[in-house]
Amino acid sequence: ADVFSAGGYAESLVSVYSANIAVARLFAACGVRPDGLMGLSGGDLSALALSGVFGKFQRADRLAFLKDMYLLSRRTVAGMPAPAGLQLDLEWLGRFKSDFRKFAKSWVKKPPEIPVYSCMSAAPMSVKPRHARDEAAMIWTEPVRFDDTIRRMYADGFRRFVEVGPRSLLSSMLKESLRGEDFVSIVSNNFHRPGLVQFQHALAQLAS
Repeated sequence: ADVFSAGGYAESLVSVYSANIAVARLFAACGVRPDGLMGLSGGDLSALALSGVFGKFQRADRLAFLKDMYLLSRRTVAGMPAPAGLQLDLEWLGRFKSDFRKFAKSWVKKPPEIPVYSCMSAAPMSVKPRHARDEAAMIWTEPVRFDDTIRRMYADGFRRFVEVGPRSLLSSMLKESLRGEDFVSIVSNNFHRPGLVQFQHALAQLAS
């Protein structure tokens, strides 16, 4: 069945977001705090949440956010042709710009406490909430510039990249983007190891 018509995309978006946040909290409990954040394909919303732009974000807020995310993503992708890669159909999603702006306006309330790099602008998001809302709304409607974003982060001094998302897909892309450069890529999820074991490996790499 078409994952978009079945709501599978919306469900996977919520699931990936929740898993990302859970793994990031595990790292935080171990004393690991990022100097910068970047996300893609749902991970961008995780990065925003971890940056603090959603404000206090108590349990009731988090549940309301997940509901809004699910309903928005399900409504906007229903009937959309399945994408060939990570990039969704921008022409299709462009019909819903007002919906995305409304979503961002409802949730982006404060300046980021940790810099968030946007894969749309390939630059840090604005520290002004009004401008950050506009940039957050672009997540769904602008082309993905992953390579440019990673290279900008590298130019800004980032050398250790930790992926909290599933299957280490972004880490593989990162290695291509920074081929020939001096950096470390650390994954928290790996097909070849149980989750907890891989998390421990990631902590060991960070400590080394």
